[in-house]
Amino acid sequence: MNVDNILIFLSGFMIGGFACSRLEGYLVSRRFPDESGREEYEAYMRKLSFAGVFCAVLVGVVSYSIYPHTFVYGLCGGYALFAAKIGM
Repeated sequence: MNVDNILIFLSGFMIGGFACSRLEGYLVSRRFPDESGREEYEAYMRKLSFAGVFCAVLVGVVSYSIYPHTFVYGLCGGYALFAAKIGM
């Protein structure tokens, strides 16, 4: 793996993490527009985190088998890592 592939992977990783944080922030703001129950919020974040990791891994495996490129691998990896981090 050369430096170009590492930089391509890292750029995909950063874009995937940014997409994850923006998408999950949007979904949470739509579900909880005002300050509501903390227990409901935490349960929703755990479900959202699990779904985000599952979908990112599934899409990553399918898309990487169709088009093996380090950007796709980094994109899905970044999304999955940020989804797992948000749910903790």
